Amino acid sequence: MAAPKRLQRKPEHKGDRYREGELELILNLAPTHDNVRRLAKSLGRSIKAIEIVYRIAYQPGRPFGRDAEIQRSKIEQAKSSLRFISALAQ
Repeated sequence: MAAPKRLQRKPEHKGDRYREGELELILNLAPTHDNVRRLAKSLGRSIKAIEIVYRIAYQPGRPFGRDAEIQRSKIEQAKSSLRFISALAQ
């Protein structure tokens, strides 16, 4: 008999705004699969939410859904405070 599947819980901060410093933390780490998983777990976010932050940061012209515009402006502020330079902008 197969072991029971792990129960998947909703991220505790689903739908919440990012707290101060969280976007900077995300953007300070390379967008690797391991970093995305660790950030999602430690920040109480879904893996998809962390991936969207990276996509907005690295692909600024691409659309990501109805709530992305609010996050886009916050991510742009975090990028400028970190003097973040996208490889695509060079």
